[in-house]
This record gives sequence, C-alpha cells and structure tokens, in this order.
Amino acid sequence: IIAITLKNSIPAKTSGKAWLIFYKSVFLTTLTFACKTWSNITKNTIDKINSTQSNYFKTTLKLPKSTPNTGLLILTGNIPAINYIHLIQLNYIHKSWNNNELIKRILNKQSLEHNEINFYSHVHSLFLHYNIEVCMHDLDVFTRGEWKKLVKTRVKSVKLYNLRMVLGSTKHTKKSFF
Repeated sequence: IIAITLKNSIPAKTSGKAWLIFYKSVFLTTLTFACKTWSNITKNTIDKINSTQSNYFKTTLKLPKSTPNTGLLILTGNIPAINYIHLIQLNYIHKSWNNNELIKRILNKQSLEHNEINFYSHVHSLFLHYNIEVCMHDLDVFTRGEWKKLVKTRVKSVKLYNLRMVLGSTKHTKKSFF
C-alpha cells in the first residue's frame, strides 16, 4: 500500500537514482519511524518489514513480482530494512548511554532481569548477532564517530555473509556478487 501510494505521488518519468533517493529520504524514514526503541520484533514483523521493502522496489522500479529479494538488494545497493533498523538502534543505544544517566540506570536494572524480554536483552542480542564484542558498560570509551564506523562495518559484514550464504558463494569479496 505504501509503495503504491508513493508511486502514484511521483511523476512517472522519475529516474532510478531519484527513486533510491526517495526511498532513503521518505520511504525508509516512514517505515522505520520510532524504531530506536522497538525491542520485541517478531519474525512475523521482520517478514512484513522486508516484504514491504521488496514490494516498494518491485513496484517503483517496475520489476516483476518474481524478482528475488536478494537480487533487489544487490541491484539497489541496500541492506535489508531490518538490518537498517538494527543500525539505528545500535547507534541510538550509544548516544543514549553516553548522554542520559536515567537510560544508564534503566539498562543496568534490566541487565539484572535474566530471561526477560526488555530493551537491554534486545540490545545484547544485537551485540551478539553483529559480533560487537563490547560490554554495554564500555560504550563511553567510543566516540560517536568510532561507534558509528564499528556498527556500520559489523552490520555490513553480516549482510555480505548472509548474501554469500543465499547465493552459495565461497569467495570473500564484494566482487563475487556481481
């Protein structure tokens, strides 16, 4: 629905590059609104987010519905929307940890609540998923720029690994996808 609405609101002769700019500035921003604090993201929600992203590209770029989602990501140079959400969340936790004592106290309290589904456990699972070998208590060691670079590198490496697995590639270079 979002993709069709956006498609109808933009002139038909819009270039592919313009669609990508629109995707990043409007569509992705709308799709990920307030995602900084989402903590209980289910597989069903992830599937819906990724499906919405795929449908956007297929509709706006006039591609067949049978176009594989992995191919769409490679073609457009994007990461799955869920990885983008994780990128936002990981950057948000660094900013919050370093600028807000209340957030620190809440996260410290949540860290003691074992086997609970809360924001701390979600962030901890993201650290594990993206191989970020940092204790949350050490986040203030990183400058914002250092943290953003680390997180972006880790999210990208997991994305490339996942694409290699889907495509059955054994090469470890970006060139192996094209």
